[in-house]
Amino acid sequence: MSLYGLDIIVDREGKKYLNEINGILSGMRGFEQIYGDNRVEKQVFDMLQAKYGDLTINDGTYGRNQFKKNHPFLFALGYVLLRTPLIRRIFLIPDSTLSSKKAEIDWLNERVDNSKKIELPFESYNGQESTVINIWNEELPHPSVNPLIAEGISRNKFLQYLVLRDSEIAQTVIDSSLVGLGATNEEELEKMISNYDSFVVKPVLGLCGRGVKFLTKKEANEKYNYSRGPLDYVGPFEFLFESNKKNPRVKYIEDLIDQNDFSFEPGVSIIQPFIDSRKVYDGEEVYSVIRAIICNGTFVDAYLRVSKNPRVNLSQDAKAISFDYDSDFAGFCEKVIEVFEGLAQEYTFDSYKSILYQKYIDERGRTSDFERKSDINSPLVDAIFSMIKHKYFGP
Repeated sequence: MSLYGLDIIVDREGKKYLNEINGILSGMRGFEQIYGDNRVEKQVFDMLQAKYGDLTINDGTYGRNQFKKNHPFLFALGYVLLRTPLIRRIFLIPDSTLSSKKAEIDWLNERVDNSKKIELPFESYNGQESTVINIWNEELPHPSVNPLIAEGISRNKFLQYLVLRDSEIAQTVIDSSLVGLGATNEEELEKMISNYDSFVVKPVLGLCGRGVKFLTKKEANEKYNYSRGPLDYVGPFEFLFESNKKNPRVKYIEDLIDQNDFSFEPGVSIIQPFIDSRKVYDGEEVYSVIRAIICNGTFVDAYLRVSKNPRVNLSQDAKAISFDYDSDFAGFCEKVIEVFEGLAQEYTFDSYKSILYQKYIDERGRTSDFERKSDINSPLVDAIFSMIKHKYFGP
């Protein structure tokens, strides 16, 4: 089975929205603020051990040791090179895609002073018989607590949206559109901006509220409408040379998707209508988000995060308080996970990203074709282009 944490927003009219599904590292420290101990975490680990037996953590030890065993020379060479300051600096140069002015990467440098590393009371996985809390979410000789595909989708806010937007729980899923690196679906975004007055922007891989921004209708329109276009991409290490900085190759996000290159993910965000959750608690108006824990398909417990800051994360100084839930709420949480895992298993681990992103591109249309045609005004040239396309690519 599995372990997930749901973030659920209830708006001022009482409607529930699924804000986010968190995977195997779902934080439970808010319960410690409420109960003064880690009873919920202990309950969850007891449930997992009762289901699976021995648990270990894939913290990278297994992969590192396997590489060392199979490639001892390369392992030793890499160890020496990465201890060399100059070589280390080269390897730490940001990916060239993310060097684009269109990349949404401010969140990567944002410090979160109040974040805490999750510590799990299990030994590292190194191939021993066990079920693995698979932090690295990679294929292993032994089973993982969370299905690999579901865990992978849970780590990407946009892929979650694509999977759930037409599901049984679609009415609780917040409208989302991809922005950054020229990925914009302008028709979809224009419709969203016309229908709402305020918006929130979140990095698709973001954690702890890093990089979350709140925009007015005017700000969202100015920043993201008509932002569709090329990546301003230059190849690996080409961006070290001034001539290539001035004359970058034209490349589009769909070109990377075609190549199964998802290095762009840290540089894109989703934009959503802002759900106003303000309510009065203890005489103070605050924003709120519910964190609910579901283990082995069963609702365990939930608490409320509250803050004057609309970024309602414990790492952003939000406070945890008790939440009075009922059986309907618990059933809703269990249904979300049932639907999510059911849909996730329709994909395969080696292709779920390419299939989901390609689905988005098919709906949005390919920018490269769009740009070429829009720049051609001559009917004759347009006809020639059409014949060439038909000859080599079919109708």
